[in-house]
Amino acid sequence: MLKYLVLYLKGFFMGTADLIPGVSGGTIALLVGIYEHLVECIARTISRDNLRLLRKARFAAYFRAIDWSFLLTLVLGILSAVFGLARLIQYLLSVHPIPVESFFFGLMFATVIVVERKITKWTVGTGIAMVLGTAAGLLLNFGTPIVGGDSYLWFFFSGFLGICAMILPGISGSFILILLGMYTRVLQLVVDLDFAHLAVFALGALLGILLFSRLLSWLFARFENLMLASLSSFILGAMVRLWPWKEATSTADYRLVLLSPQRYTETQGEPQLLLAIVMALLGLGIVLFLERRAHPKLQQS
Repeated sequence: MLKYLVLYLKGFFMGTADLIPGVSGGTIALLVGIYEHLVECIARTISRDNLRLLRKARFAAYFRAIDWSFLLTLVLGILSAVFGLARLIQYLLSVHPIPVESFFFGLMFATVIVVERKITKWTVGTGIAMVLGTAAGLLLNFGTPIVGGDSYLWFFFSGFLGICAMILPGISGSFILILLGMYTRVLQLVVDLDFAHLAVFALGALLGILLFSRLLSWLFARFENLMLASLSSFILGAMVRLWPWKEATSTADYRLVLLSPQRYTETQGEPQLLLAIVMALLGLGIVLFLERRAHPKLQQS
């Protein structure tokens, strides 16, 4: 029971992260040490051998092969956070954006450190992967939002792309929804319990995660160090989205204009500099503390 409780909480933290633009549930999965197993389990659900088990009606063998208890517990944790914290996240991001974003800024920076420690061999290839990953993270975060539609097809497409981002560390699913002009709409669907549109969105997400997980599983199996280098640097580039001091824009028009704390004071108001630093250090400290507890040998490095 303790094992599944811990796994449920990991899913809960992933769901919480996915509600915040700039933070990826995949980043949290990577941080808590379940990312590669998660990708592998999702990929197994539509593997040739396991689909053969379904065709032969060997359901018990199929569910054992995909580690259904792991997936179900994690999904329950994610859904608990999404439906339980949607209103709270809306409130915190509108009333206290600086401390919230500062905390996750520190958390993501620590995640970069943790992920890079997992790279077993540094080569020219991993160096190039880090440069390209950082550049890609920066470029994506300065994108211009699209004016999305209200059709079921657009909700399906948004779910398909959003879930790919949610499972990929460094890319926030919420941020992709912002670029698609769908973030506030989907969040409102959750608040209003609009199950018709949510079902279409979930169907797109299901198809997206099944297809994308197979690609990720294949890449990790063959190019683990390059993948870790790319993902850690992508997280580093994506951190600009969580810079606490930005020009105020609506969520529908989430242009990224970074400001210094002094400039923020002149144009936006109180920068809460001390609180921002404390929250960033808190996020950084929590991650590094947990990582060292999980790997005591690093204390000697």
